[in-house]
Amino acid sequence: MARHSLDTITATFDTTKQNIFRAVARLIEDAQTAQETIIKIRRVFNRLNIPKKQYNTAREFFFTSKSLDEIAQQANSTIEDVLKIARCTIKHYQLHANKDAIKEREVEFDKILRYSRAGEKSIQICYDHFVIQDTLTVIAKKHEITKQNTYNIIKRFEEAQIRYEAENPLKNRRRRITKP
Repeated sequence: MARHSLDTITATFDTTKQNIFRAVARLIEDAQTAQETIIKIRRVFNRLNIPKKQYNTAREFFFTSKSLDEIAQQANSTIEDVLKIARCTIKHYQLHANKDAIKEREVEFDKILRYSRAGEKSIQICYDHFVIQDTLTVIAKKHEITKQNTYNIIKRFEEAQIRYEAENPLKNRRRRITKP
Protein backbone atom coordinates (compact mmCIF):
# COMPACT_ATOMS: atom_id res chain seq x y z
CA MET A 1 0.00 0.00 0.00
CA ALA A 2 1.51 3.29 -1.08
CA ARG A 3 1.45 6.30 1.21
CA HIS A 4 1.03 9.78 -0.18
CA SER A 5 1.15 13.19 1.42
CA LEU A 6 -2.07 15.07 2.04
CA ASP A 7 -1.10 17.68 -0.55
CA THR A 8 -0.52 14.99 -3.19
CA ILE A 9 -3.94 13.47 -2.50
CA THR A 10 -5.74 16.82 -2.62
CA ALA A 11 -4.03 17.69 -5.90
CA THR A 12 -4.65 14.28 -7.47
CA PHE A 13 -8.35 14.11 -6.61
CA ASP A 14 -9.00 17.87 -6.80
CA THR A 15 -10.63 17.99 -3.38
CA THR A 16 -10.17 19.71 -0.05
CA LYS A 17 -8.30 18.44 2.97
CA GLN A 18 -11.55 18.46 4.95
CA ASN A 19 -13.18 16.08 2.44
CA ILE A 20 -10.20 13.74 2.71
CA PHE A 21 -10.48 13.70 6.50
CA ARG A 22 -14.21 12.98 6.21
CA ALA A 23 -13.54 10.12 3.78
CA VAL A 24 -10.88 8.59 6.04
CA ALA A 25 -13.17 8.90 9.07
CA ARG A 26 -15.98 7.22 7.11
CA LEU A 27 -13.65 4.38 6.01
CA ILE A 28 -12.56 3.80 9.61
CA GLU A 29 -16.19 3.79 10.75
CA ASP A 30 -17.16 1.33 7.99
CA ALA A 31 -14.23 -0.94 8.89
CA GLN A 32 -15.34 -1.00 12.54
CA THR A 33 -18.91 -1.82 11.51
CA ALA A 34 -17.62 -4.62 9.27
CA GLN A 35 -15.52 -6.10 12.09
CA GLU A 36 -18.48 -5.98 14.51
CA THR A 37 -20.74 -7.63 11.94
CA ILE A 38 -18.21 -10.40 11.28
CA ILE A 39 -17.95 -11.09 15.01
CA LYS A 40 -21.75 -11.30 15.29
CA ILE A 41 -21.98 -13.60 12.27
CA ARG A 42 -19.31 -15.93 13.65
CA ARG A 43 -21.39 -16.50 16.81
CA VAL A 44 -24.44 -17.78 14.93
CA PHE A 45 -22.93 -18.96 11.64
CA ASN A 46 -24.16 -22.56 11.95
CA ARG A 47 -27.76 -21.41 12.51
CA LEU A 48 -28.03 -19.20 9.42
CA ASN A 49 -29.34 -21.81 6.96
CA ILE A 50 -26.75 -21.01 4.32
CA PRO A 51 -27.16 -23.10 1.15
CA LYS A 52 -24.72 -26.05 0.92
CA LYS A 53 -23.12 -24.71 -2.25
CA GLN A 54 -22.21 -21.46 -0.50
CA TYR A 55 -21.41 -22.76 2.97
CA ASN A 56 -17.69 -23.51 2.53
CA THR A 57 -16.99 -20.26 0.70
CA ALA A 58 -18.87 -18.25 3.33
CA ARG A 59 -17.00 -20.07 6.10
CA GLU A 60 -13.66 -19.24 4.46
CA PHE A 61 -14.68 -15.60 4.05
CA PHE A 62 -15.80 -15.05 7.65
CA PHE A 63 -13.47 -17.38 9.59
CA THR A 64 -10.11 -17.10 7.83
CA SER A 65 -7.85 -14.24 6.92
CA LYS A 66 -7.41 -15.42 3.32
CA SER A 67 -7.61 -12.89 0.53
CA LEU A 68 -10.57 -12.77 -1.83
CA ASP A 69 -8.34 -14.15 -4.60
CA GLU A 70 -7.39 -17.21 -2.51
CA ILE A 71 -10.99 -17.91 -1.54
CA ALA A 72 -12.14 -17.53 -5.16
CA GLN A 73 -9.44 -19.90 -6.42
CA GLN A 74 -10.26 -22.46 -3.75
CA ALA A 75 -13.97 -22.30 -4.64
CA ASN A 76 -13.29 -22.28 -8.40
CA SER A 77 -15.21 -19.03 -8.79
CA THR A 78 -14.65 -15.31 -9.18
CA ILE A 79 -14.12 -12.60 -6.58
CA GLU A 80 -17.58 -11.24 -7.45
CA ASP A 81 -19.12 -14.62 -6.61
CA VAL A 82 -17.34 -14.68 -3.26
CA LEU A 83 -18.65 -11.20 -2.46
CA LYS A 84 -22.18 -12.24 -3.50
CA ILE A 85 -21.97 -15.21 -1.13
CA ALA A 86 -20.76 -12.93 1.68
CA ARG A 87 -23.63 -10.53 0.97
CA CYS A 88 -26.08 -13.45 1.02
CA THR A 89 -24.66 -14.62 4.35
CA ILE A 90 -25.11 -11.14 5.81
CA LYS A 91 -28.72 -11.16 4.56
CA HIS A 92 -29.28 -14.52 6.31
CA TYR A 93 -27.79 -13.03 9.48
CA GLN A 94 -30.14 -10.03 9.29
CA LEU A 95 -33.10 -12.36 8.93
CA HIS A 96 -31.85 -14.42 11.88
CA ALA A 97 -31.33 -11.33 14.04
CA ASN A 98 -34.78 -9.93 13.22
CA LYS A 99 -36.78 -13.15 13.68
CA ASP A 100 -39.16 -11.67 16.26
CA ALA A 101 -39.90 -8.56 14.24
CA ILE A 102 -40.44 -10.69 11.14
CA LYS A 103 -42.92 -12.89 13.02
CA GLU A 104 -44.88 -9.81 14.10
CA ARG A 105 -44.94 -8.51 10.53
CA GLU A 106 -46.03 -11.97 9.29
CA VAL A 107 -49.02 -11.94 11.63
CA GLU A 108 -50.04 -8.48 10.41
CA PHE A 109 -49.42 -9.55 6.79
CA ASP A 110 -51.69 -12.59 7.21
CA LYS A 111 -54.48 -10.40 8.56
CA ILE A 112 -54.26 -8.03 5.60
CA LEU A 113 -53.89 -10.89 3.10
CA ARG A 114 -57.57 -11.76 3.51
CA TYR A 115 -58.49 -8.35 2.14
CA SER A 116 -56.26 -8.57 -0.93
CA ARG A 117 -57.15 -10.09 -4.24
CA ALA A 118 -53.69 -11.26 -5.18
CA GLY A 119 -52.28 -14.29 -6.96
CA GLU A 120 -49.50 -16.48 -5.64
CA LYS A 121 -46.64 -14.52 -7.22
CA SER A 122 -48.11 -11.20 -6.07
CA ILE A 123 -48.42 -12.53 -2.54
CA GLN A 124 -44.75 -13.55 -2.56
CA ILE A 125 -43.74 -10.11 -3.86
CA CYS A 126 -45.76 -8.38 -1.16
CA TYR A 127 -44.35 -10.74 1.48
CA ASP A 128 -40.81 -9.86 0.42
CA HIS A 129 -41.63 -6.16 0.63
CA PHE A 130 -43.71 -5.96 3.80
CA VAL A 131 -42.31 -8.80 5.92
CA ILE A 132 -38.73 -9.30 4.74
CA GLN A 133 -38.48 -5.60 3.78
CA ASP A 134 -36.46 -6.03 0.60
CA THR A 135 -36.14 -3.05 -1.73
CA LEU A 136 -38.13 -2.77 -4.95
CA THR A 137 -35.03 -3.39 -7.04
CA VAL A 138 -34.11 -6.57 -5.17
CA ILE A 139 -37.69 -7.86 -5.38
CA ALA A 140 -37.90 -7.09 -9.11
CA LYS A 141 -34.67 -8.98 -9.81
CA LYS A 142 -35.66 -11.90 -7.59
CA HIS A 143 -39.05 -12.37 -9.28
CA GLU A 144 -37.81 -11.35 -12.74
CA ILE A 145 -40.32 -8.54 -13.27
CA THR A 146 -39.96 -4.81 -13.80
CA LYS A 147 -39.72 -2.34 -10.94
CA GLN A 148 -42.91 -0.69 -12.16
CA ASN A 149 -44.85 -3.97 -11.96
CA THR A 150 -43.41 -4.57 -8.50
CA TYR A 151 -44.53 -1.09 -7.43
CA ASN A 152 -48.04 -1.65 -8.84
CA ILE A 153 -48.43 -4.98 -7.00
CA ILE A 154 -47.28 -3.42 -3.73
CA LYS A 155 -49.65 -0.47 -4.26
CA ARG A 156 -52.61 -2.88 -4.64
CA PHE A 157 -51.60 -4.59 -1.41
CA GLU A 158 -51.42 -1.21 0.34
CA GLU A 159 -55.01 -0.63 -0.83
CA ALA A 160 -55.94 -3.96 0.80
CA GLN A 161 -54.24 -2.72 3.95
CA ILE A 162 -56.44 0.40 3.88
CA ARG A 163 -59.55 -1.79 3.49
CA TYR A 164 -58.40 -3.90 6.45
CA GLU A 165 -57.81 -0.84 8.62
CA ALA A 166 -61.21 0.60 7.63
CA GLU A 167 -63.00 -2.56 8.79
CA ASN A 168 -60.78 -3.06 11.85
CA PRO A 169 -60.03 0.37 13.28
CA LEU A 170 -57.28 0.66 15.85
CA LYS A 171 -58.55 1.06 19.36
CA ASN A 172 -57.18 3.96 21.33
CA ARG A 173 -55.71 2.36 24.38
CA ARG A 174 -54.34 5.38 26.10
CA ARG A 175 -54.19 5.04 29.80
CA ARG A 176 -54.63 8.13 31.82
CA ILE A 177 -52.58 8.27 34.92
CA THR A 178 -54.46 10.09 37.57
CA LYS A 179 -52.67 11.67 40.41
CA PRO A 180 -54.23 11.19 43.84
